[in-house]
Amino acid sequence: LKLEALRKYQILGEGNFGQVWLVTESESSSTPYALKIQAKFELIEGGQADTVLREKEIMSQVRHPFISNLVKTHQDTDFLYMLLDYAQGGELFNAIHADDHDGLPEENCQFYACVIAEALAYMHRRFIAFRDLKPENVVIDKSGYPVLIDFGYAKYIPEKSFTLCGTP
Repeated sequence: LKLEALRKYQILGEGNFGQVWLVTESESSSTPYALKIQAKFELIEGGQADTVLREKEIMSQVRHPFISNLVKTHQDTDFLYMLLDYAQGGELFNAIHADDHDGLPEENCQFYACVIAEALAYMHRRFIAFRDLKPENVVIDKSGYPVLIDFGYAKYIPEKSFTLCGTP
């Protein structure tokens, strides 16, 4: 995959330091990806350069069906790029707060909790703490399974840690 050949379709999300786009390899390709684009200057000014490097390192080391797969990374003079597998079901947050119902059925909650717990257990066996578990950081794949995304707060923790972070 060549990042310069990717075709952008729509913005999936925006953060303080960049955007995430829905992309495909070409107009004829049907395989969607999520392309996270972050401005280097903004990351450095915001003191987030180390965070992004740690996120890339951790994501490149984990391989699990319920953890977002980092396909490729790239950088140019102005931006950092992370190409990720795209989970087509959207955020768990949107499923919980959909207009046509109030919350999720108990069976769905149990299923999502078990799958997410398995992904977290996989990470913990590798001494990685996710540290920002919330519905906005879980997406649903095309088969209905939850997948962890956004490893900005993830950290290798080989021993006890007392750092507080994440979303309050």
